[in-house]
Amino acid sequence: MFKDEWVAAATSVGTGFLYKVAHAGTNIAKCLLITNKHVVHGAEVVHFLISHTESVTDLNEQHQPVGRQDQLFAMSLAESLYLHRDENVDLCAIDMTIPIGNLLGTGKKIRSMIIDASWLPNEIDRKNMRSR
Repeated sequence: MFKDEWVAAATSVGTGFLYKVAHAGTNIAKCLLITNKHVVHGAEVVHFLISHTESVTDLNEQHQPVGRQDQLFAMSLAESLYLHRDENVDLCAIDMTIPIGNLLGTGKKIRSMIIDASWLPNEIDRKNMRSR
């Protein structure tokens, strides 16, 4: 299926971000796509596009990595979807460890940041944040 066909066939489209969760006692990590529950509600399969390249520092005139390739993936949600336990929180996670790991294992660089707990505000910053 080509990218244009995939977009035309999509029944729901959403945004998200990649988040790395590391096990505290080991060096094992998972890469999760964090998105909204309503985006995947009722879906059995999720389609996603990962852009990758040999180098993210060699840029062209449009500030895109030279040799950029877009790879379309389709993944079953049956084993990889984790809904937020609070039904009033519209968040979920999709385990992307295998497709991301397979790409990174080939030496490719993905065109996306993967954030982790180091991006979370520290205790002092949380105390100074307002809820609204």
